[in-house]
Amino acid sequence: MSGFANLIPLFIFGFLVYFFFRWVARDIQNPKRK
Repeated sequence: MSGFANLIPLFIFGFLVYFFFRWVARDIQNPKRK
């Protein structure tokens, strides 16, 4: 039970990091302002 409880925040953190890097990669590929 404790292992599963520890896995949930890790999954949420990985999800946020995944979307953050997707946003950064999109911003690098499409430099709107310079």
